[in-house]
Amino acid sequence: MYYKLFLFVLACIYTGFASADTFTLDVTADIDGRDDLVIQGNTLTWQHFDFQPVGLSNPSYPSTILTTTFNGITQLNNYAWTPSWPNGTSYGSYTSTFSGLGAPFQLTNASLVVEQARQSITLLQQGTLANNYKTIIEFNDNAPGGNAIYQANLTFTSAVPEAGEWTMMLLGLPLLGWVVRRKQSAMQIS
Repeated sequence: MYYKLFLFVLACIYTGFASADTFTLDVTADIDGRDDLVIQGNTLTWQHFDFQPVGLSNPSYPSTILTTTFNGITQLNNYAWTPSWPNGTSYGSYTSTFSGLGAPFQLTNASLVVEQARQSITLLQQGTLANNYKTIIEFNDNAPGGNAIYQANLTFTSAVPEAGEWTMMLLGLPLLGWVVRRKQSAMQIS
């Protein structure tokens, strides 16, 4: 009996060493002004703030080129997405929504690598349960005149308990069982 419990504990600790899943999103965009990329679940939407909206400054260039991978396996490869602006292009307007990122889990724990930018690319908001897993990246090309190509790489990792967390949980279970058993014994004596 005890050897089965021991094997179960070892298996649980081993799974704690498993690495988290990784989803990457590489975005190349033609930016003129300031635009935010809103990532939520398997969808992307641009929100426009200043100067020319994404994709309207240079009509011969697809406004957004997407490459995604899951655990190193390519899902989208240089997919060209030119969104429409159904509600106009004024301050705060949103584009049509791209759905099809293929993200296999709620996108949290984002890290940003700026690969190309004339001005700045900033991670404005991390996806969390509180904001319904909405990640926001700001592409800011306000200062110089004209458009420029920006490229950013986002890496999202799934939340997998660390080996130490698994160990603490598994060591805590017998302690919890011992406390419950003592309380039951004390109640029977009374």
